[in-house]
Amino acid sequence: MENRFKTRNETKAASSRKEEHSERKREKSGGSSFRLLNPLIAIRRLLDGSLLTNEHVVRNIPLILFMTLLGIIYITNSATAERNRRELLNSTEELKELRYKYISTKSSVMFLSNQSQISKRLKDKGIKENTVPPVKIFTGDRNIQKPRE
Repeated sequence: MENRFKTRNETKAASSRKEEHSERKREKSGGSSFRLLNPLIAIRRLLDGSLLTNEHVVRNIPLILFMTLLGIIYITNSATAERNRRELLNSTEELKELRYKYISTKSSVMFLSNQSQISKRLKDKGIKENTVPPVKIFTGDRNIQKPRE
C-alpha cells in the first residue's frame, strides 16, 4: 500500500517549485508594476514619478484617462440628479402651500360675497338694502309700470 501522506521535505520541495515557477513567469512578463512589495517603496516610486514612466502605465494611459472621464461624468450626473430631486421636493411643498392658501382665500371670498355679508358691511357706510322690487320699463304703446308701495 502506498503512503498517501507527503513528508515535510516533499511539501517544502513542492512549494519551492511553485515559487520558482511563479518567479520565472513574472520575469518573462516583466513583473507586475502594480505589485506592492513594500508600501514605502511604492510611495517613493509614486512621488518621484518613476511609477508613471513604467511601460505598463504608459501603455494604459488612454484607459486611465477614459476611466477618469467616466468617473467625472458619473459624479456630475449624481450631483445633478440630487439637485433636481431637492428642487422637485421644494416645488411640491410650495405647491401644497399655495393650494391651501388658494382654497382658504376662495372660501373667504365666497363668504364675504354673500348678500347678507355685503349688506352688513354697507350698513356701516350708510347704504341700505333696497326693499322695493325693480320696475319694468316699457317703451312705445305700453305704459310704464309704477312700483307698488
